[in-house]
Amino acid sequence: MIALKSSKGQIGMMESIMVIFVIFIIIGLGMYFFFKTSISQTKKVGEESCVLSTGEQLSSILNLPEIKCSTQAHDNDCVDIAKVISYKNEPSIKNLNRGLCKKSITFIQSYPTPKVNDTECTEELMRSAEYPDNCDKWTLFEPGKEDIKGKKNVQILETPVSLYFPSINSYRMGKLRLKLYLK
Repeated sequence: MIALKSSKGQIGMMESIMVIFVIFIIIGLGMYFFFKTSISQTKKVGEESCVLSTGEQLSSILNLPEIKCSTQAHDNDCVDIAKVISYKNEPSIKNLNRGLCKKSITFIQSYPTPKVNDTECTEELMRSAEYPDNCDKWTLFEPGKEDIKGKKNVQILETPVSLYFPSINSYRMGKLRLKLYLK
């Protein structure tokens, strides 16, 4: 009799342990799916805030004293191309591309149309006699290949700018292009 009661107790104990085990598995699966959806939602919100902050950054880039036109300590609403070429080698330029939001910052001449298209302006081309008609693009910042690896979506934000060429004392129309690399 004692042995029979003991085996019924063991069976009851095993059933209780199995029920608790199944409950923990269900709770674990629930937590897994909750955190998975939570992480994907957080990434989506992060990309949306990236796009919004980049829109604000369009105007702030144009007001950087390092690239803004100035005459006798008076600021003008234009971008000095000579300053852009010299500023892109500064280490502080990397501060424009902090965080998860990777972007390239480029100035492109629109009017008058240069003789060549999609040519990056360098210091060597700037010293040429044909300058500024021998190039039409000044890249202020371009993220590294490892930074944009795996980012499939590209969103482009543009705004018109006035480009000043101090070597010929001339203004031309252009656009500031921010290219966002999103997942």
